[in-house]
Amino acid sequence: MFFKVPTFNDVKIIIIFYILSSLYAFAMIFILEFLGFHMATNTADAALHSFFPFITDIVIKLISLLEEELFKVTLLIILMAVIYYFTKDKKISVWVGVFLNLIIFGSCHFTAYNGNIVQCIVVIGLGSFFDLFVYLK
Repeated sequence: MFFKVPTFNDVKIIIIFYILSSLYAFAMIFILEFLGFHMATNTADAALHSFFPFITDIVIKLISLLEEELFKVTLLIILMAVIYYFTKDKKISVWVGVFLNLIIFGSCHFTAYNGNIVQCIVVIGLGSFFDLFVYLK
């Protein structure tokens, strides 16, 4: 399924959920800043720029996105398989697998965002629901 030729509807869903994901991130950052949380910048990006000043932001972001998406999808498949093994229920394996995936994925950004766990879980973790929905769809 991952390697099929995308249809027009697939591209439309990807674009819609990319926009929704961006809107979610902007809204959550605004709300968290309004509530007094300090939003950290990504220290991993700063470190990459100091080591590779000749690589543009676009290349770095592209590599990071591909790496993160591969990690996210692989983690989701593993989590759903393990949960299904124990529950034998597809719906539970999807819901619990997605929830755990979002928490784990967000937590993986903990050091990159200076230990700001709220930002990692709420903005990055829960925000990646839009990406996972497209994969599940």
